[in-house]
Formats: sequence, C-alpha cells, structure tokens
Amino acid sequence: MAAPLAYTHYGSASITVNSTYGTLDARTNVGHINRNIQIVPGPDAGWGYSVIVYGFLDGDNVTGVLRRGSVQLNGVQFQDGGQLDSLNAPLVFLNNPNNISTSLVTATSFVNCKAHCIYVQNAKNITIDTNVFYNAWVMGIEALSANNINITNNLIIGVY
Repeated sequence: MAAPLAYTHYGSASITVNSTYGTLDARTNVGHINRNIQIVPGPDAGWGYSVIVYGFLDGDNVTGVLRRGSVQLNGVQFQDGGQLDSLNAPLVFLNNPNNISTSLVTATSFVNCKAHCIYVQNAKNITIDTNVFYNAWVMGIEALSANNINITNNLIIGVY
C-alpha cells in the first residue's frame, strides 16, 4: 500500500466548471507518468525529438497513392520531447485531412515537453483520452485546421 499524500489537496463533490464551452474538473487527481515504453531524446536533449504521423501523396496527382498516417499509442511515455524555441511537439499529426482511420492516444504520458505536447495541423479522426501532460512549456495540445478530434479525460499539470 502506498503512503498517504503529504500535502493538502483540493477536493470537491462536483465538477468545478460546467458551461456551454465544456467542463473543467479542477479537483485533485493523481497522474501516473512512468510507462514501460519510453521515447526519450539522445544526448543532444536541447533539440528534443518529434514523432510525426503524416499523410502524403506518394507520386503524381494521376497515378500516385494517398498514404494515410495513423497511430495507436497506449501506455507510452514521451519524455523531454519537442524542440526548444519552436512549436515542434513530441507527437505531431500533420497533413492528414483524408484519413479514414482513427488515431488513438490513450493512457500515455507526456513529460517535460519542450513546446507543445501534441500538435495537430490539417488532420482528422484523432482520439486523445486518459493521458497525463506534465510540464509543457507552451501548451498541452494545439489543434489547427483539425476535424473530428476527441479530447477527453486528460490530466494536465504544470503548463507554462
């Protein structure tokens, strides 16, 4: 059995904010960030890294093949990813507006992101659920020109 928490933590019987924009639950939560599968940077940690889920046309407009990128991540730890002084994130969904598969990011932790933790641009069909975002330097998640993105039940701690 784990030791009890050492400090006072806010508790409430109900959700903190519930409006037409959505809900915000600021009650106490405990986030598990250590995972067996870890993606970490090399010795040049100031540069970090990015895992890119990308869609593109392989070949010309007539005979080319549309490559649709998707990913299923469950129980992965992204540690010290992204790139300082940029908007690069450890996990990037890019140029995939015709994707018919759903990408899933579940039970995953993002620790010390150098910019955003997840960045989505011109992509669709992404579910981000039950993840922990700890110490993001810019933003936990940013989505631009995105369609059908479900962001639910995530814990965000310490976004600067």
